[in-house]
Amino acid sequence: MDMRLVVVSDSHGAVSYLRNIVNLAMSRGKIDMFVFLGDGIADALTIRPSLLAQNPQMQWIAVRGNNDPALSAPEEAFFQVNGKGVLACHGHQYRVKWGQEKLLYTAREKGASLALYGHTHHSRLKEAYGVLLVNPGAVCEAFVGRPVLADITITDEEEIRVAFLSLQGE
Repeated sequence: MDMRLVVVSDSHGAVSYLRNIVNLAMSRGKIDMFVFLGDGIADALTIRPSLLAQNPQMQWIAVRGNNDPALSAPEEAFFQVNGKGVLACHGHQYRVKWGQEKLLYTAREKGASLALYGHTHHSRLKEAYGVLLVNPGAVCEAFVGRPVLADITITDEEEIRVAFLSLQGE
């Protein structure tokens, strides 16, 4: 069965934007997994009950960012989706503002085909050495029309499809 992941990051207190963005994603179909990449764990936890009430089977993954309390969530998560290894992190620990090489190396070392990260506040899609790097952008910058959500489908055939959404649509 194809799995749909909705990936967001960097809400920095913008709970209303986060709620609107997630509602936009939900209007496009069932979400199998929600992934929050840090810097706003409290915001993600605020919307979690309503998300799970609408879709109790949805998986929930959250990692902490450099602006989240140390014990609020793990620093990174590694999981499998339809045979693909996925590494989720905020990115600050890999210094992604200065390049993605450290993240790419770690993803390859862990056997990830997909590495999800935030921190830079800019959406990005890049493939290198068999790893697809995806940054969804920053929820807190939704008002400027930038992409703020990565809508990712991993098919039964292990194909990864990525679309970026803003509050104005695709």
